[in-house]
Amino acid sequence: MAEPKLRIRASGYGGSGYTNPITGEKVIGVTTALGALDKPGVTQWAVDQTVMYLIANLDMVKQRSDEQIFKLGRFIHTRGTPAKFDNPEIDANNYHDFVLNDLADLGTSIHDWVEEYVTDGFPPDLIRDEQVQMAEAFLDWLDQHDVKVVATEMTVFGDGYGGTLDLILEIDGVTYLTDVKTSRAVRDTHIAQLAAYGAASMAVVEVPEGTEGAVEYKGSWFADKTLPGFQKYAIIQIRPDDYDSKGNLIPAFCKMHVISQEEIDAGYLLYLSAQNARLSAKMLADARKERERNEI
Repeated sequence: MAEPKLRIRASGYGGSGYTNPITGEKVIGVTTALGALDKPGVTQWAVDQTVMYLIANLDMVKQRSDEQIFKLGRFIHTRGTPAKFDNPEIDANNYHDFVLNDLADLGTSIHDWVEEYVTDGFPPDLIRDEQVQMAEAFLDWLDQHDVKVVATEMTVFGDGYGGTLDLILEIDGVTYLTDVKTSRAVRDTHIAQLAAYGAASMAVVEVPEGTEGAVEYKGSWFADKTLPGFQKYAIIQIRPDDYDSKGNLIPAFCKMHVISQEEIDAGYLLYLSAQNARLSAKMLADARKERERNEI
């Protein structure tokens, strides 16, 4: 999947954003805004991964002083990069970050595979066992339903934000705004993300040069269109083989979760709270810089 052409890497709010070529506005990205929300489950998981790494490398740990062990195991996710993981002085510092990135890559790969498959494209090769398990689980689910693609990877804009929705699918005669997720559970942030996409007021699509009403942006032409209609919201959860807390195998699966309108309404309020937190933090940082300049 190519990166959306309207995405900008630096939004000014601590992550990516989008340029609306129709209005000329640069706005915060939905996922960047949601980054302002606390994710205690992810934090605890990251700590668990670091501890597990230290346990698995006890021989290496025993050779170090208390100060070195503290430095080695400290939860500082911003210091390391995957290229540094072979360095025994710092690899455990970011072992949790490496595993998290690995899982994110796995999620991206199966997401791209699903998109290409349902749109009759060219799905990427499946290399890892987990990828094969997830693809097979999705195909099993697909065989049980009548699925038609209405839209895919569409860039949308709402009130001060932009994002790229996954899929709008007609499933067994009902049209759903859907998001593909590979996490162990459906999280509040997933629902908030879905709600933000659903509340968008405009979709922007690439069109041929010369299309009436189209505008040029970085060598391509774009026009606005009404977001395709949908009746309900859903998250399609795809998981590889896993184990529960008691060590029991949970076979790979694909499950569709229909999200209620009440959840979506609450999720949109949660999204707005996250967006306001990001915007407020940026305003505060700018005001602080201005004050410090005046104090010099």
